[in-house]
Amino acid sequence: MPKLSAIDLVEKVRVQAERSGAQEAETYLDSGTITEVRIRQGQVELVQQSSILGLGLRVFRDRRMGFLYTTDLRETVLTEIVNRTLALTNHSSPRDEN
Repeated sequence: MPKLSAIDLVEKVRVQAERSGAQEAETYLDSGTITEVRIRQGQVELVQQSSILGLGLRVFRDRRMGFLYTTDLRETVLTEIVNRTLALTNHSSPRDEN
């Protein structure tokens, strides 16, 4: 399966959530890189770089909201995130603003 672009990935998850019962769904992709450099007594002690890529999903059903975030973007995990986020709506209180 070809790798999806960021836009295609968030759109795919949003559509899957709506087809699975969300009246509204919102997705976002979080991407960042952190670089750390430590210098001690004028000498470089550490150079370290780390990156993060994650996806958040917020759904609304029957005036109830569910939200989850994951950094595991495998297709099976994203399907599970959709299911669990929808299940969370069953445990939240209905609110008029939702």
